[in-house]
Parts: sequence; structure tokens; C-alpha cells
Amino acid sequence: MAAPQLSTPQIDSTTAWKNFLQGDKSAFEEIYNRYYERLYQYGKHLATDENLVRDSIQTLFVDLWQRQTHLSITTNVQGYLLKALRRVIVKQLQEERKKATSFAHMSISPEEAIIQEETDQLNQQRVHRALAQLTQHQREVVHLRFFANLSNQQIASTLNISVATVYNIISLSLAKLRNHYAEKTIFIWLTSLLIC
Repeated sequence: MAAPQLSTPQIDSTTAWKNFLQGDKSAFEEIYNRYYERLYQYGKHLATDENLVRDSIQTLFVDLWQRQTHLSITTNVQGYLLKALRRVIVKQLQEERKKATSFAHMSISPEEAIIQEETDQLNQQRVHRALAQLTQHQREVVHLRFFANLSNQQIASTLNISVATVYNIISLSLAKLRNHYAEKTIFIWLTSLLIC
């Protein structure tokens, strides 16, 4: 369900954001109403559970309101909101994954659980070491592509870079990982583990 549209004339997003930071509730509502549907559509690309997406948007806006005095001015309100929503959804998915993993561990023997946990930790350490070879920007793009399952076009839109730049970053990142890690299994771990 989309948020209702306001009938008053819209102000530009940057002005609405500045007014919101100064405690203007109507500016906050304007931002919510203006971006809710875009955030919802974007969130559905990150998570298939529509309720999780709606809850994440609500969590995002509650958090924004509570932290408004600590936020800074931005000229790209949409980009800021998309990134913030992505963080909220990824955090929710990680929590769900931990719960599912805990439940799965209850159905196996204690010995199998210990072995699985140690294997998971070892694999996670290998992936962390592999990703540490990349720059922060490369890690972010790799995370969005392989962990958040965003398309190159969605990554370009989210990070305000061209699609060609996304292709180049992914290509260079994978080449760098191949050079440092001869093990082909590192790429299996990259797609099977969700790393913070």
C-alpha cells in the first residue's frame, strides 16, 4: 500500500531534507510520501518478503526521525534513503539467517554442529581475507552484486556511478581475488556467505 500523496505544492528534496533536519514534521512527511513507493520497489529487489520490506521502511523512517539532529545535509536524498534502506534490510536478513541457522543446528547432533560451526568460521575467515585485498569501494560493489543480489544497473543507480564503472570494478575485483587466491572455492564461498 503506497503512502498517500500530499495536496500541497512540493518543495525540492534538498530543501525538504534541510527542513526535516531542523525538526519540520511536514517536511519529514513530504520526504516519506515522496519516496515511499520508490523505496518499496527497491526493497522488493533486495528481499522477497513484502512485509519485511514495509517493516524496514518504517524502521528506516523511525530511525531518521530519532537521529535527525545527528544527520547531515545531502543533495541526493533518494540515494541516501536507498543506501540506508539497504542497510536496514541487509541487517534484517542477517538476523533471519542467524535464526534459521540456529534452528537448523538444533536438528543435527552436537558433534555435527561443532564441525559445521568450525567449517563456517574457517570459510568466513577465508572470505574476509580475500575481501580485505580489495579497496572499500570494490568491497561495497562486490557486496551489492554477490550478497545483495543487485543487478549492475541497480548498483550503478544506488552508488551514483555508471554501469560501465560497475562492470569495471567487478571485473578488477574478481581478477584481484583470482590472483591472490588460487582456490576456486573462494568464489563459492563468496556467493554462499553473507559477510558484514
